[in-house]
Amino acid sequence: MPENLSSALETFKQQRNAAEAHYLKANRVSVFFREYTAAVETLLAALWAEHFQNSALCLMAVGGFGRGEPYPCSDVDLAVVSPAPLSDGIQEQIARFIQTLWDCKLMPSVKSGSVDELCESVRDDITGDTAFLEARFLFGNRQTADELAEKMNVQRNVAAFIEAKLVEMEHRHAKSQGSGRCWSRISKAVRAVCATSTPCFG
Repeated sequence: MPENLSSALETFKQQRNAAEAHYLKANRVSVFFREYTAAVETLLAALWAEHFQNSALCLMAVGGFGRGEPYPCSDVDLAVVSPAPLSDGIQEQIARFIQTLWDCKLMPSVKSGSVDELCESVRDDITGDTAFLEARFLFGNRQTADELAEKMNVQRNVAAFIEAKLVEMEHRHAKSQGSGRCWSRISKAVRAVCATSTPCFG
């Protein structure tokens, strides 16, 4: 591993340990979420610059990581987005990037593809659509991220999305015997899709 990445990884480990210590002291999970998210993003910035300097691609946080709620042993949900179909060379770059994430013990869960391919992949997938509804732009070409946001917003059937999330809520509520956590997560997604007709990735 290049020296600059070794230094970034060491910094990440220190920041992660500090986040855990601050959580134990404050006994508030929000403290851990905030500090651990910042630590992961700092490491990702170094890795992205190493693999994709001056690229038309962009990196986005999606799912739980997009919400800013990464647990210590949970996947780091990411999307690598391209304005055009991925060439063999770009796919190899992405594969090396993902391998580096594993080498850093980040447990990545990465979707990759063109704007059109990613839109098509979530067309009939309510879980995937929700993950991108909660997305945040991280690094790279902001225009690519904005294009994805616009196309997914046009594609999304708001009424069908809300109906599907309410059905999901009922199933999870029954399974969890009334736990409020599943309601909180689903209601956030419903509010998000209702609140704006043109969401953009922050």
